Amino acid sequence: MPTTYTKINALSKGLAILNIIGSSPVPIMARDIAEQAGVTYSTAMNNIITLEDAGFIEKQGSGYIGSFKLASIWTNRMSYLKRRKQVISDEIEVLERE
Repeated sequence: MPTTYTKINALSKGLAILNIIGSSPVPIMARDIAEQAGVTYSTAMNNIITLEDAGFIEKQGSGYIGSFKLASIWTNRMSYLKRRKQVISDEIEVLERE
């Protein structure tokens, strides 16, 4: 029998909140996060505290912003894509010479 997997709704909410915070160019307040995520303030705060404890976000003033840990994930992804771009460029160059 094949194994089936299901989406974890709590994780989906947390990732939506992380996306809202990570996409904001300025610290964003918890009430605004809750509103944008379509969750209660309590749910937003539980996720915020968890994300902060895990080091993905930081409190700045009365709001929250993505941390250096979150930025490092993006940086690693960009490095990967740049390496892939170089490999593809090299392959195209070889093909054009043939």
